[in-house]
Amino acid sequence: MIQSTLRHEFPELFRFVDDEKVAVHYTPKYRQFAIGLYTVPALQTISFCPFSGRELPRCLREDFMDRIEGLDLEPFETSTHPPAFHSEEWWVTEGL
Repeated sequence: MIQSTLRHEFPELFRFVDDEKVAVHYTPKYRQFAIGLYTVPALQTISFCPFSGRELPRCLREDFMDRIEGLDLEPFETSTHPPAFHSEEWWVTEGL
């Protein structure tokens, strides 16, 4: 089970995120929800909960990359990232 500060706001969505048989994904450090595609190994980011119709918080992938590059770190060299950037901690702390 993925820990998330958003779990209480979108319980029906996280029920599917937690189910390995369903292709709904959540990446905490980017605050990104996506649906897996079966025709190619890729994800399609979603902006609305497919179960409640509610708008999801904006994805922070670009913000994440900006912060990491601002620290003079390589975005995909995750072993060099501060611990807060491996989870939701960085964007929760920043109030995003």
